Amino acid sequence: MGGSLYLATRHFAGWYMVNELEMSSEDVAIALGHQDGGNLVRRLYGHRDKGRALDRIIGAYATRAENRPKQLGRSTAGPRQESLF
Repeated sequence: MGGSLYLATRHFAGWYMVNELEMSSEDVAIALGHQDGGNLVRRLYGHRDKGRALDRIIGAYATRAENRPKQLGRSTAGPRQESLF
């Protein structure tokens, strides 16, 4: 029984580091003592939450758009439509 508890705790730790702490699979692999560059973490522990992944993607695009340099020579007259895609 002790081995099962150890494995369940280890799996939760891997999942928690990937999904809650948003650590990379490579970093989690190092923390768990893997030597495969994160492949096992992605396969076994890294069950990414779809909603959070989409939020990160939207956030990354929004940050990029906010930090985008203003283009010179563009007309500011008339309505302007902004879109992420």
